[in-house]
Amino acid sequence: MTKTQTARIGKNMHHALVFALKYPGWHSYAKDQATVQAIKRLAGRGLVQLHPTAPRMFKRTDAN
Repeated sequence: MTKTQTARIGKNMHHALVFALKYPGWHSYAKDQATVQAIKRLAGRGLVQLHPTAPRMFKRTDAN
């Protein structure tokens, strides 16, 4: 993670990222708008990876 990737992270993004860093592997997430936007923004910054086929699944980019 670079300083540019983590600059100006919101509360929901921070909570999702801390969770992904603490627990490696694939995670499902809620479908409320705030959580969906937080995960999509983290994926856009390259901090998490969205599952290619399963909806609403993510993992940190360096996790196996």
